Amino acid sequence: MKVLLVLALAATCILASPGPRVKRQGLASLTVDIALRDRLFMRRQLNCLLNEGNCDNIGRDLKRIAPELLRGQCPGCNQKQVDQARKVMTFVSQNYPREWRRLLGAYAG
Repeated sequence: MKVLLVLALAATCILASPGPRVKRQGLASLTVDIALRDRLFMRRQLNCLLNEGNCDNIGRDLKRIAPELLRGQCPGCNQKQVDQARKVMTFVSQNYPREWRRLLGAYAG
């Protein structure tokens, strides 16, 4: 569940940076849904987080913020971002259970 939080928050934080809030939040929601359905994208991010593959910008951001997120901290997050993170965590824990356990061990330790 926490890895999903990481993925969702990374996507929403990246998209919700400077700019019109309403448009960006809607885009972030759509982007999270699209990302979750993209198995290649998910595999790349999980491999990055597990140090088993190269990292793109999103993966590097995820690795940087993962420890805080897995401790339940989300500085600067709004309720929408927290809700999206929960959605992502649920998805990853249900669809990538082995990777989920490994991520918890690596980042929540």
